Amino acid sequence: MPTHLNALKRADHLARLDRLTPEAKPQWGTMTPGHLLSHLIDLYEVTFAERPVAVRKGFMNSAFGRWLLCNMPLPKNSPTDPEYLKRPVGDFEKDKARVLEYIKRFGEPDKHTFGASPWVGQMTPAQWAKTHYTHLEHHLKQFGL
Repeated sequence: MPTHLNALKRADHLARLDRLTPEAKPQWGTMTPGHLLSHLIDLYEVTFAERPVAVRKGFMNSAFGRWLLCNMPLPKNSPTDPEYLKRPVGDFEKDKARVLEYIKRFGEPDKHTFGASPWVGQMTPAQWAKTHYTHLEHHLKQFGL
């Protein structure tokens, strides 16, 4: 399965995301390019333990839940967890640069701290890298990239 630990897959996502413009229109959903970048920053802040979150109890907080999160593609129009919609839309170019830098961190996972997911609890760098690949692929397709 593709992952952001793979340099070629990571480079592909970096190049495609770099082509995102403020004028891009989603092929589905209501998210704007600015909202997407804010959403991704929220997610990366949690991933890299810059913003702690409460871990929910339930079905997903298990080995099987982590497997699902890491391996299942996101369907179109999936609801977004409110935990990842907290940040207001900011400066487009600054936010895009910040997201690109977060993605590059997966090139050196041993140099970074990884936080817990609110859905499934603590995840390994490899699990986060797979989840982020799948998640970003979903949004890149959403914006035709």
